[in-house]
Amino acid sequence: MENSQSTITFSECRLDVSTTANIGGIIMLTLALPMESILFYLVAVALLLAQFMVISTAKVVTNITTDQYALLDFKAHITSNILSQNWSSSTPMCRWVGISCGARHGRVTALNLPNMKLQGTISPHLGNLSFLISLSISFNNFHGPLPKELGKLPRLKRLLVYNNSFSGVIPHTLFNMSKLKIMDLGDNLIEGSIPFEKGQLPSLKALSVENNLLSGALSDDMGECLPKVEVLSLFNNTFVIPRSIGNLTKLKELYIGLNNFTGMTP
Repeated sequence: MENSQSTITFSECRLDVSTTANIGGIIMLTLALPMESILFYLVAVALLLAQFMVISTAKVVTNITTDQYALLDFKAHITSNILSQNWSSSTPMCRWVGISCGARHGRVTALNLPNMKLQGTISPHLGNLSFLISLSISFNNFHGPLPKELGKLPRLKRLLVYNNSFSGVIPHTLFNMSKLKIMDLGDNLIEGSIPFEKGQLPSLKALSVENNLLSGALSDDMGECLPKVEVLSLFNNTFVIPRSIGNLTKLKELYIGLNNFTGMTP
């Protein structure tokens, strides 16, 4: 029997087709052997298949445990009567308030807790929620810096943290997220500049940093940094406006009021 070298991917485990072909060969060989040998080979095959299943199950359990640990560490950094009562080991993680999970893999895909009167800081372990698509914690009282680990979320599409008291600078990692479509950092105490990078936010359609303490020059390559942006709010900061802002060909809404702009208007 000829062995194939292709690979079948199921969940996060890989089963080499050549291994399956070898198993089939063993079964064919056992037909010409005594009953004791046949039983021996059948047991060996069963053990091999069981090992694959154990490995697959272990990986799924490990990933779910990683998500649960990240959420519990997030809970440990904040004050909330709701989370202290609902987020517990006696309740399945996917039934926790504000949590949504994927139906197929059981991983956390959304952490949505807007306007929940939460107070505290953001745990860097949220960066381990590798299946997260939506993070919404707006209208709370979070403070401290935005952890750079949030930039490790490869599937994130919505980052909504407006109307809190976040301070410090915007981590460069947040501007290196290829699937991010909406980023709203408005109404905080964030300072410094916006860390634009060419080609690092290819999917972003809406960016708001309004009502912060940001300043400095915006990128001279706005069209290349934000090629798909439709809504851009720089309201109530202190920026130097670049001529390249006119290169945002998809732009539909631009908010630049209450700034102390310097330089010429393009």
